[in-house]
Amino acid sequence: MVTASAAGRPHARPVWGVRLAERFWFSCSPNARKRRNLAENPQCVVTTDDTVECVTVEGHAHVADPSTDGAAIDSAVAAYVAKYWDDSAVHADMTAFVRSQAIVEFVPERAFGIIEREEEFARRATRWSWPRPA
Repeated sequence: MVTASAAGRPHARPVWGVRLAERFWFSCSPNARKRRNLAENPQCVVTTDDTVECVTVEGHAHVADPSTDGAAIDSAVAAYVAKYWDDSAVHADMTAFVRSQAIVEFVPERAFGIIEREEEFARRATRWSWPRPA
């Protein structure tokens, strides 16, 4: 994930997350630089860690509000915990831990994908776009 401060200073860090209903959800410390950057500047980029089949998604993100986004947060946390902790014995502990963090919803606007494998090298990126919600 790449964020930028209001002054444009970039910040890149890996995040764990889940994709649900054309949104990407992740959690981070409420004091994390990325969370503070998103409060100042919601524009950000999510990318894969794959340098051969590269995908970069540009969009905006915000910290979800439990009072208005409760059902979406519930779904995101459940999917996140199921994805990363398949041991049901730790689900309750990990669910509580994730809920204690800032839960962030990323909304895609455009994406670029390209294959960098020698035998399939793409000369141009494929582009996808989503309409910006009103």
